[in-house]
Amino acid sequence: MTRSAAAGFETVWRDSGLASENRHVKHESAGSGASQRPDLYGDGTLGRKLEVVRLGEVERPGPRRYVVEGLLPAAYPTLWHGDGGVAKSMLALSLGVSVSGAGTGWLGRAVEHGTVLYLDFELEAEEQARRVWQLCQGAGLKEPPANLFYLGAVGHSTRDALQAALQACKEHAAALLIVDSLGPALQGDAEAARDVIGFFRASMDPFRALGVAVLIIDHQAKLQAGESYQRKGAFGSVYKANLARSVIQAEATERAEGTLSLRIRQRKHNFGPLAEPFGVKLAFSEESVSLEAVELAASELAEEATLTSPERIKLALQDGPLTPSEISERTDVPAKTVRNALTGLRKQGSVEPTGEKDGREERVRLIVPTSQSLIGDGTRDDDQKGLGNGRVPGDARGLLARPPAWLRDQIEHARKQGFPKDQLGALSAAVSSEISGGPARGEEVLAAVEAFLTHGVGCECQECL
Repeated sequence: MTRSAAAGFETVWRDSGLASENRHVKHESAGSGASQRPDLYGDGTLGRKLEVVRLGEVERPGPRRYVVEGLLPAAYPTLWHGDGGVAKSMLALSLGVSVSGAGTGWLGRAVEHGTVLYLDFELEAEEQARRVWQLCQGAGLKEPPANLFYLGAVGHSTRDALQAALQACKEHAAALLIVDSLGPALQGDAEAARDVIGFFRASMDPFRALGVAVLIIDHQAKLQAGESYQRKGAFGSVYKANLARSVIQAEATERAEGTLSLRIRQRKHNFGPLAEPFGVKLAFSEESVSLEAVELAASELAEEATLTSPERIKLALQDGPLTPSEISERTDVPAKTVRNALTGLRKQGSVEPTGEKDGREERVRLIVPTSQSLIGDGTRDDDQKGLGNGRVPGDARGLLARPPAWLRDQIEHARKQGFPKDQLGALSAAVSSEISGGPARGEEVLAAVEAFLTHGVGCECQECL
């Protein structure tokens, strides 16, 4: 990378085409509608004076805005942490490219486009320029976005660097500041609550007052024997996470030549439900770096501590019947919690006993497929339900001919066991849930399911015709 190629990322600021007086123009959003109303952060009034107000007299806010849908709330700090070598900086820079560019989103999530400033306490402009050109090459972009800026802080005091960053965010109407990373930026004791709280109040709150979202990259302590990676937080005081409105963890799951597979999990979200964990695969070459979102398999999601115990249990049961002890082993949920959750799931009609025992424990199986039991809301109209319009066998055969991924996995599991009666019953309940919204009438599709899966080609029985 030549010096000229890196010139656009030096601390000399280029004209972005955005005048500072246009700070309050609504951001372009690829997701749900952004609020068009002025707010305490967006208009820069927060923090200018201490004032008591009646909440009923504050103008009602519009929809909550996110820089990245569900992950990075606008105008608030987000903490992104992980072990060394999990490409945290590369992911953050990729996110910055998406937000500052004209693309439709980042790893399948909608973004609110705007100016991005990357404040770097670890590397220099030339190295980050090399990375951003690789990312643009991998994303099919001709060049880095014009609204992606860089400020190198190596060799400067945190105070000077943050003051320069704040001024730049004002001048260029920034939507997002990326701080890489918190350790050197803090210049204090990461384990001391006083230092961490002081940093957030003195250094991060001014950006919040401007309506600038801040993505803070941080490290976590080295994993010790017997520790769970998922339960590791950012190194130091818990106030790092306490003062962030969203906390995200990156974990490496597979390393190979030229590729790195990660799992991304949101561990905290003050303004809504936690995002479902997802995978990312990075492919590296000398010229390009590409990122691909990867949907996690049910067995992988079952391991995620950010999901509730019932959700993890249902995901584990997608692979077939299990005993409570086997569920506990696969999900890392304590056995007592598993038994309590199973009691609730039986009452909901989501699981049922199979009648098979392993020692003193009875196996249970999933009745409602996970795709329905986790996200289905049961609000589909009756005239859209297969069991309500007399087309049950045809609907079942159509679903089995082109099964979704979760059903393919269940069919393959049953096939390996020779399609025993209990597995056919579970499959019929799953098919019923998918085409009707509930498992109660699985008996009506049992014959069609059994015929489709076990009868030979050319069978002329009533169910196959």
